[in-house]
Amino acid sequence: MNWIHHWCCKSDRWRSAVENEILPWTLDGISLLDPVLEVGPGPGVTTEWLRHRIDQLECLEVDPSLADS
Repeated sequence: MNWIHHWCCKSDRWRSAVENEILPWTLDGISLLDPVLEVGPGPGVTTEWLRHRIDQLECLEVDPSLADS
């Protein structure tokens, strides 16, 4: 992830778009009852949204600095 992508994905504007537009639209009509694997969670905006809505969430991040955070 380059610094521009990292900066954008951590912004409040991106968080708002993910929480209020992207995920509700993308997951409309999809049941999240089964375990969910999130690949490449990056700074965790989607992870934070998902963790309040499902019982079992696993995340796989290959970037060590993002995985530590």
